[in-house]
Amino acid sequence: MNFVIVGTNFISDTLLKAANTLIDFNLYGVCSRATTSGEAFLAKHPKNTQAKIFTSIEQVCQDEHVDAVYIAAPNSLHQLYAVQCLAAAKHVLGEKPAAANSAELAAIIATAKKHQCLYMEAMMTTHLPNFALLQQAMLKIGTPRKFIGQYSQYSSRYDKYKNGERPNTFLPQFANGALVDLGIYPLYLLIALWGAPNSVHAS
Repeated sequence: MNFVIVGTNFISDTLLKAANTLIDFNLYGVCSRATTSGEAFLAKHPKNTQAKIFTSIEQVCQDEHVDAVYIAAPNSLHQLYAVQCLAAAKHVLGEKPAAANSAELAAIIATAKKHQCLYMEAMMTTHLPNFALLQQAMLKIGTPRKFIGQYSQYSSRYDKYKNGERPNTFLPQFANGALVDLGIYPLYLLIALWGAPNSVHAS
């Protein structure tokens, strides 16, 4: 399957390292706004140096040899890129969060159905061995009455932020920040275990 990776950050490195272990995976190309960043990305992965470099999502959509894309662009672009690729008959693996809000997600799902393409969110949590152990343990403890979900990490970009820089990791206009970007982890776990909530309250 000919894949294009959209975005050349560290998460794309992680995806490619794993994908290269699959027989049916072929890195057909990478998409980055600058050719130089695409070249730098491929230089880190000698097995894939033959891949094409795209500088716009439109180029990716127009290439008939592209079967699927992995979208690891800023969160605020996830929906836009996913809809464009799905409408061009490309299957999409979208980095989490799939979209910035429910309206954007609905647009992705509608486009995937219309063009009979697969859309999947790249959420690893429920595929980890410890999640399977958790599911097994749930059968032994009876009916849960309370769930407290926490996710904490020291951002690799936090020092830049403290020094007065403005990495997009902390900018709401890119659909980033603790609640939108990282808050998905405990919520995803909650829904994977017990399904969608009947109601939501926040304070």
